[in-house]
Formats: sequence, C-alpha cells, structure tokens
Amino acid sequence: MSVAIFDELGLDDLVARGTPKPVTVGNRKALQSIGGIDTCAISIELTNTSRVDTQGTAGGDEQKSCDIALKVARLVEPKLPTG
Repeated sequence: MSVAIFDELGLDDLVARGTPKPVTVGNRKALQSIGGIDTCAISIELTNTSRVDTQGTAGGDEQKSCDIALKVARLVEPKLPTG
C-alpha cells in the first residue's frame, strides 16, 4: 500500500488503465482505478487541481488490491484538509 499527494493534479488528470469508477470516500469525490499489474488506486479529490491517491497491491488479486486501497483511503480521508 502507498499514499501519494498530487498538489498540482486533480481527478481530471488521472491516468489509468480503463475507465475509472466513481466512488465516495467520506464526503469527498473519488475515483477507483487500475494502474499497473493488479495495482488499484483510490484518488481522492482535494480541489479541482489537487488529489491524494492511495494504492493497494495484492499479488495478482485485483479486487483485494482495491479493498486495500479503499481501506487506506478511509483512514487517510479524515486527516485531509478541506477546500
């Protein structure tokens, strides 16, 4: 798992394999996407031009990777600044 801060890239700047799936983390807009091999990311919107990504990887199990990324996102989200 990992957490990355993108202070100059918003959700519209996300690069992913396939179409990202809209999700909500806390009360924030977010996108779930697949990056590399079995790596899932939850990208949480901070502003139109910034976001925080959490990633999970689970040895070839894409769903488990997304479960991990979402758990981390739910831990991180309450600590993020507003607006």
